[in-house]
Amino acid sequence: MLYPVERVTLDPARLSSLCRVFGMPEAERILCRGMTEIALQMTALVRLYNSGDVEGFGRGLARL
Repeated sequence: MLYPVERVTLDPARLSSLCRVFGMPEAERILCRGMTEIALQMTALVRLYNSGDVEGFGRGLARL
């Protein structure tokens, strides 16, 4: 199993800009979609790692 060692942080200035440009509801949807995509990619990476697919794992890690 892979264990993350970095804390997730948001840049307050970029978050404010996102909210200003798109409005709060759309900014929230954008962030949720992005976080969902990252979670799906990480789940796929765990599967590749656990199956021993080093080549696929490397490609997936590069895309992340």
